[in-house]
Amino acid sequence: SVVSGGIVAIGTASIAAFNEVDEGLDIIVKKTGATGEAMNGLEQSFKNVFGSIPTTADKAGIAIGKVNTKFGATGEMLEELSRLFIQFAEINDADLNSSIDSTSHLMQQWNLDISQTPNLLGLISSEAQRTGIATNTLMASLEKNGSTFKELGLSIDQSIVLLANFEMAGVDTGTALAALRKSASAYTAEGKTMQQGFSETVAAIKNAKTETEALSIAQSTFGTKGALEMATAIREGRLSVDDLVSGMENMGTVVADTFEATLDAPDKLTVAMNNAKIAGADLGATILEMVSPMLSQLAALAQQAAAWIGSLDEGTKQTIVTVAAIAAAIGPLLIVLGKVISSVGSLIGAVPQIISG
Repeated sequence: SVVSGGIVAIGTASIAAFNEVDEGLDIIVKKTGATGEAMNGLEQSFKNVFGSIPTTADKAGIAIGKVNTKFGATGEMLEELSRLFIQFAEINDADLNSSIDSTSHLMQQWNLDISQTPNLLGLISSEAQRTGIATNTLMASLEKNGSTFKELGLSIDQSIVLLANFEMAGVDTGTALAALRKSASAYTAEGKTMQQGFSETVAAIKNAKTETEALSIAQSTFGTKGALEMATAIREGRLSVDDLVSGMENMGTVVADTFEATLDAPDKLTVAMNNAKIAGADLGATILEMVSPMLSQLAALAQQAAAWIGSLDEGTKQTIVTVAAIAAAIGPLLIVLGKVISSVGSLIGAVPQIISG
């Protein structure tokens, strides 16, 4: 009974592992439509990712499937980016699906190479940590206003930092961008870049002797509509020339470093369990493959039995049910009695030895 119980437990756990892993693989098929050799490669990448970080099979499936579809990545690049997106979503409490979609759109919008993905996600995470702005809010705003930022001659990293500051400072993004758009025209007419012109304007507004003078400078540069808000934000130090300084190149390790800092003993156990599930899933698949024909035969026999019982009269059916109930009730009792009788027999056999002693 001990061996049988162990076998049943292993079989049950293996089939459960197979179902979990299979769910992740099904997600990949649905998102990519891959079959044959292509699916074999994606399946191996799925196992490599699922077995290397504390995550769930469905998240690993989503990451592998979407990154392959959106970025066309395969092999090691696919696995690295999939881990990166899972980590990004985890540390920022963000939705994995939408994070991959938004990142793909931003990289196309700004014509970024796939190798820049860690830097982009690192900067977005860093700004979210600095300002407290949710990454999905920051990315959605960047997608919406990307064309305006590009029109202003700003890089994606400058745009991210500027947007984060707008949000943190409570400056209306629409108003601020309209003001910057007007100022860009004035700077271009003077033969200045956006960064040069903005730096000069910020310095002039900061050094103005009165609020009226500062507002006048802002109105001449940003226009009447956004002048007050921009002048106030600059005077209070909520907007500065530092917002237009590029800083994405060294952000590639931010996501992984933050994720690693959150790991503890339970996370390490999760990784170990994931690897056990991968191994168990293979055993579960074998068990199901072997058992399926037996279950088919059993189902056929059950159907025959049901048809036979259905053809009997009510009295016979009642008799069968009664006998089955009695057998179910006295079965455990017979086992107990058998053990008692066996024990008594052993005691009786030992009586002569006891008397002799």
